[in-house]
Amino acid sequence: MKLPHARPAIALILGLAFSAGAWAQYVWIDANNVRHYSDRPPPSDVPQKRILKAPPSAAALQAADAPASDKQSVAPKVPAVPTLAEKNVEFQKRRTEAAEKEKKDAETARSASERKTICERARSNALALESGERLTRADANGQRADLTDAQRAQELAEVRKINTECK
Repeated sequence: MKLPHARPAIALILGLAFSAGAWAQYVWIDANNVRHYSDRPPPSDVPQKRILKAPPSAAALQAADAPASDKQSVAPKVPAVPTLAEKNVEFQKRRTEAAEKEKKDAETARSASERKTICERARSNALALESGERLTRADANGQRADLTDAQRAQELAEVRKINTECK
């Protein structure tokens, strides 16, 4: 089945697609009252009031660049749009801050985990020292030696000190 109007419709669609660049046109009148059409902005010596048509974003940029005498007739000033380089600097800054925060959080979590382990061991050691059972320890030569009552009391005092810091 042939559609008699398919070719003109396709040509129209393609024509509209390729003419999108024409929408970003500048129209201005120069000092000799000659009308100019271009896809590039007019020269800087053309006053803002002689620019008849400009793309929306270009009109805001030209209004910001216009001399003070021309700005009186221009609408309120549009805030400056950050450039790609400025956006990249801000992104890198946020990325660095996030990495530092993540590193700090990881260090805090590791420190809390170590502290918890130390406290658990101190409680366990305190129970063993208070039980009265005979405890041995390896000396400098690797030989087992029993803890004396003085050594047990000293160890118990140290463990209790750690336990009071854990609470």
